[in-house]
Formats: sequence, C-alpha cells, structure tokens
Amino acid sequence: MCYLVAKKFNDVGCLALQMTHGQHLADFKEKLMRAVGMILYSL
Repeated sequence: MCYLVAKKFNDVGCLALQMTHGQHLADFKEKLMRAVGMILYSL
C-alpha cells in the first residue's frame, strides 16, 4: 500500500489517495500530470 499525495504550491493542505504499487499507479500519475500540469501542483 502507498499514497499518492497532491500538493498545490503556496497553498495550505494537500490531497492524499491510498493506492497500491504497480504499473497502474505510474500510469495514473502520468495522466494526472498531463491533465493538471506540473506548474502549480506537485505529485
């Protein structure tokens, strides 16, 4: 078990999703990065 944490720069709080390790996690992270961009968010 692991957690994917999304943090918006210069803002309070974050979002954490409980996940399982594997290729599906890497694919999900890549899709999120393309959808929201990496300028304002850190995953």
